[in-house]
Amino acid sequence: MQQPVVRAHTLRRVLLGATLAAGLAVLALQIHRLTGRGVLPINDFVEYWAAGRLNLGGGNPYALDQLLDLQRQVGWPYAIPNVLWYPPYVLPILMPFGLLAFRTGQLVWLTFHLGVVLLCGDWVWRYYGGPKTYRWLAWLISLCFAPTWYALLGGQIGPLLLLGIVGFLYFERRRRDTLAGASILLIAIKPQLLYLFWIAAILWVIGRRRWAVLMGVGLATAGATGTALIVNPSVLSQFAAMIAGGLPAYWVTPTFGAMLRLLAGWDRFWLQFLPMGAGLIWLAFRWGKRRETWSWAEEMPALLLASVITTSYGWAQDHVVLLLPVLRATVWLFEKRALSRAIPVLALYVLANLLGLNAANLPVENYLLHVWVPPLLALCYWLAGRDRHVLGER
Repeated sequence: MQQPVVRAHTLRRVLLGATLAAGLAVLALQIHRLTGRGVLPINDFVEYWAAGRLNLGGGNPYALDQLLDLQRQVGWPYAIPNVLWYPPYVLPILMPFGLLAFRTGQLVWLTFHLGVVLLCGDWVWRYYGGPKTYRWLAWLISLCFAPTWYALLGGQIGPLLLLGIVGFLYFERRRRDTLAGASILLIAIKPQLLYLFWIAAILWVIGRRRWAVLMGVGLATAGATGTALIVNPSVLSQFAAMIAGGLPAYWVTPTFGAMLRLLAGWDRFWLQFLPMGAGLIWLAFRWGKRRETWSWAEEMPALLLASVITTSYGWAQDHVVLLLPVLRATVWLFEKRALSRAIPVLALYVLANLLGLNAANLPVENYLLHVWVPPLLALCYWLAGRDRHVLGER
């Protein structure tokens, strides 16, 4: 009797995958039609495309003049280029898209990242034990999450950070530490965003002697950097020269650090990093209480929330990584089956999404309203699992 059950399960998975692939194909066709009509706007993908193309051609992917010249050729309307601030190990991800014509690459980039978000949402749902019959809800939440749309429509790279988090959790659970470490390379695309993860990971590796994780990070970083160097031997010095020019202190990002600078004086750059102190104190207490029983499945959602809330630099589209705690909280609600708990959680979640969507239509100076989205999601997470004391001591 077992064989027919296994075959039926396999058939369902094949049909599910085929349906999803068909849906993505239809979406890609529609986007292609929009692209052909010039509807899809020039977005942040132009930064990735130009940098990948320059590095492939032996140019300087960090040079303002070269970036601006290439970006203007495809319709970039501004007097300054969209600059790539990522280290050279990110370039191998971008170079394949630089091989394509801009509009074609933009379409492929959008479709690929949409697939990444859906894949990650589905996997997180199953990882935390979400009901199999409600897997469609994970896809729906993933697609209706406001930061998802910011990342996709903005042509941003945030979904790859989410993929790195998922990859780390997947391989860590199976004790395939080298691959878990290699997955961290994707999280390192924006190392400042999830800074608490880095500290916790180092403490965990040392405490558990999981040295293969470090080996995986080292091998992945060396391999990716080496790939960038093969086609552009000067890329490391080019990146160093850009960094030597100074950090982008002029960026107004939706973080509490930026709010402090606006209130107390924009020239006080150190205020940008002050909220990180609160994050470090939180992590110190949490690690002190849980280091002996540390479980990445239970700790990752809170780490993501605390990092994004207190980070020095982060954009609204980066909040897509918070899809993981959102789905974790949803699974908790299914486990509790308590309507009285679900209603306030849903109300706060809707408020967070509406706030994020509405802030996009406000003047640029009000973009900082996005700073309240992660705290609202953290409150949702706490309410959904408050009997577990998920943000503090057990």
